Amino acid sequence: MSGFHAPADETLPSKQTRRVLVVEDDSAIRFGVSTAFTNSGYQVTEAENGEQASLLLGSGSFDLIVLDLTLPGIAGLELLRELRATRATPVIVVTARSLLRERLEGLELGADDYLVKPFELSELLARAAAIIRRAEGKVTNNLVVGRLVIDRVLKSVLLDGKAIDLTETEFTILMLLASNSGRLVPRDVLEGAIRTNNSENLQNLLDAFIMKLRKKIGKDSIVNRRKEGFLLNV
Repeated sequence: MSGFHAPADETLPSKQTRRVLVVEDDSAIRFGVSTAFTNSGYQVTEAENGEQASLLLGSGSFDLIVLDLTLPGIAGLELLRELRATRATPVIVVTARSLLRERLEGLELGADDYLVKPFELSELLARAAAIIRRAEGKVTNNLVVGRLVIDRVLKSVLLDGKAIDLTETEFTILMLLASNSGRLVPRDVLEGAIRTNNSENLQNLLDAFIMKLRKKIGKDSIVNRRKEGFLLNV
């Protein structure tokens, strides 16, 4: 994460003050994230571990949760699992690049977005504002992207109202693309969704899964940026 100064042009999605819970055990990162949200007009509450976060979630409501997955005590994934059992509060998970599996599990458990450390505070604020706008008035487990409606809990997908049958790996890859709609998702991130013992063949396996997804949701639905990654275009 570079710098702790919030951009001057990041504003709340509406006039109402939004409550954000920042769950992060690294004091420097927690301070930077909290300061950025506060300077942008949000009401911020901090938690430095899973236990504190659990108590805060039990005693109040929030419009957004920024959740580090590597926490002392109650782990971030367990906290997310408990949260999703009772409510659909928007969640942005943050994690180290090396913890790809946790990032994928976070999306599978219902996280709305993710960021990899180090990240730009401006990007976090922009994503937070977009997520709150989508959730405004009716938070659901559905992620709607263009013609797609993805149910994170049931792991079901509708394309123009018609159910699409996906394997578990296809669903996870689509979730990674959908949660970053309009943004390039690097190949290594998508390759991490593939469970295989043959790591040398990951590139070919990813291309095969992308081909299968294109057959199911449209040949032009996934754009390939050669050697860089893919982005969803629905």
